[in-house]
Amino acid sequence: MWTKIREIAQRWLFQRILVLNLSMSEVPIFVISLENRLDRREYVRDNFTLLNKDFKFVDAYRPLDLPINMQNSAIAIWASHAKALQEFLLTDCSYALILEDDVNLHGEPAIRFFSNLNKFDLFLNNTFRIIQLGTVDFLSKSIFRRALQNLYLYFFGLYRFQRLDRYRLINEIGEEEFGRIEKELTKLFNFRVVPLFGFRIGSQAYIITRDSAEWIVSNFNRRIVWDLNSRYCLDTFLEEFSRDPNCGPKIKTLRLANQVFPQRDSKSDNNHYHDARREY
Repeated sequence: MWTKIREIAQRWLFQRILVLNLSMSEVPIFVISLENRLDRREYVRDNFTLLNKDFKFVDAYRPLDLPINMQNSAIAIWASHAKALQEFLLTDCSYALILEDDVNLHGEPAIRFFSNLNKFDLFLNNTFRIIQLGTVDFLSKSIFRRALQNLYLYFFGLYRFQRLDRYRLINEIGEEEFGRIEKELTKLFNFRVVPLFGFRIGSQAYIITRDSAEWIVSNFNRRIVWDLNSRYCLDTFLEEFSRDPNCGPKIKTLRLANQVFPQRDSKSDNNHYHDARREY
């Protein structure tokens, strides 16, 4: 019942924002999607139609599309993101939004994000070149513990396990700049949004600048040795390097405590590893 009420409220918010005349943003949007996942593509297409936004599908790689030394799902996902970033680099835009096709596009944070998409250059500067908008769900599977975690988010603007990344960001940019960013984010979303430092696991949604995209594509293309049994992917790569003080500014990441684009419950079609018994 509550799920149905929430869906009705979200649809109402969709229509209200459309009445307020959402402007067409010049920020390019690329959605990574397996060509045969028509169900996901229909969901994405329907929601972007409601949002009055242009976007482009980027056909994702399957492991078997890659050379034999790269036939692994994590590598295929990484290659698919590199392909999307190359598409972005063919434009003359300064930054782009990259999405995977299993993101939730009709939640309130997502709707408010799209109404202000062309304003996010406020946060892309000499310090940060990537804004991460969704991560793997780190919340407890227990309904009771999950409720407590969400209650903590309601009162403090972030989850308890995110506090260290808040302190890390303050140490990186200072209290004054941290306060400015939090204030601007809160204004854009119309609810409190706490900024955090560094990329975390989950590559389903991020804004990225040209120089950062060039760095990631170049790094991917230079790789020769691949571990076919590894789950090491773009997100784990960025999590490792964006937190390295010696990595330079090109992949320094600003992350939001709130999930703007959480993943939907949708069965994966790309789960192939060298040591796996079957492909799903």
